[in-house]
Amino acid sequence: MDIARVVGEKGTCDRGRSGCVIVKNNMILTTGFVTAPKGSPTCDEVDHQMRKVVREDGRTTDHCMRNNCAEQGALLNAMKQGDSLE
Repeated sequence: MDIARVVGEKGTCDRGRSGCVIVKNNMILTTGFVTAPKGSPTCDEVDHQMRKVVREDGRTTDHCMRNNCAEQGALLNAMKQGDSLE
């Protein structure tokens, strides 16, 4: 979990600097963090892109929609590296 927290510090949205670590056979395969898709401006550069989201229990929360989540970033990094995540 410490590694995920450190990776999350690279995030480019101060509303959620989370990280993801994908491990296989006790070896780290790839990591990811919250950031905008490649080639798109980040929250740190142009501010947040906020949307209201209605949850299943009816609560409404505000979320920044500019970014990929950390898990999605880790999967994309694995694909770029050609790593199998079976």
